[in-house]
Amino acid sequence: MTIIDRDARIADVNVANGRSSQNPHEALIGDKAMLLRSGQQPPESFAHVWAEIAAGRSWRAEICNRYSQGKFYWVDSAIAPLVGLSGKTERYVSNSTAITHYKELDDQLTRAWLLRPPH
Repeated sequence: MTIIDRDARIADVNVANGRSSQNPHEALIGDKAMLLRSGQQPPESFAHVWAEIAAGRSWRAEICNRYSQGKFYWVDSAIAPLVGLSGKTERYVSNSTAITHYKELDDQLTRAWLLRPPH
């Protein structure tokens, strides 16, 4: 789980998120939330995410991130706005589940299906 401020900076992150991104969670705090971007999604997809959550709507999708060493990993991520007493969005909360293993299995099954002998 990650808490992001309105300037897209990481305000807080749990230890599990730090482990899954292979970054010490303390080192992530204060960094821009997009520091883990992999370059696998077009930049306009992130503009869409920010437009959705800035409008007060939740967003969810599978995202390819990258470790600090450059290796890729996948997460199923959901982001929701946190509205304060003033009625304005103060922060965003992101909850991500690691799905790299499932994506790899899916790729293996797809390849096996495509390479199967014809009947």
